[in-house]
Amino acid sequence: MLFSNKGINLIVKRGEQFELRDGDEPRASVSSETVIKFWYATYFERPEIAKNSISSVLQQFYDGMNSRNEILSGYFSDMDKTPLYMQMFTAYRIYAVVQREKKIHAAEEFVKSSDELLCYGIFEEYKKSGKTECMDAQIDGWYARVFDNVKELMEKSKADYESDGRTFSYNNFLKNAVCRTKYDAAYGKGKNPAWT
Repeated sequence: MLFSNKGINLIVKRGEQFELRDGDEPRASVSSETVIKFWYATYFERPEIAKNSISSVLQQFYDGMNSRNEILSGYFSDMDKTPLYMQMFTAYRIYAVVQREKKIHAAEEFVKSSDELLCYGIFEEYKKSGKTECMDAQIDGWYARVFDNVKELMEKSKADYESDGRTFSYNNFLKNAVCRTKYDAAYGKGKNPAWT
């Protein structure tokens, strides 16, 4: 309902189609798997796991809904008061900016593989800002900074690999926790604002 009220079709089932009626405006669409994946990369702060295995992310989500002893179960204990829905919508908004900018920066090789890390970096900028709401204009500004940070991290990491005689792969590097650790060490890690 939250996504629908914001003019976005959230596709929950595979193959679900939305037909526009006469006079309807075209709407953005996103799958629930994508929203969960990028929520996990941002709010759960594990871009490497989100990149590496969507099935393990979805399994943790399912387990959290069905067992009190799972790591994500706190999000499902009181569904009327959970911040999960707004967090997912914010993660989607960050993801949407990254997708839009991906087309603009397509010449940069690392951009093809780094959606999760870019979203994570923007989320860290959001946390550092201390704001409790994430606006589109702010996301645009944070994207520019994070893009430069990720580009620099990739260039340094690639040079390190090559100086050691190892082959560098953006995709493999981004699936490793060392990528997030290096990003945090170089560009700082934000503190959690009071989520609404």
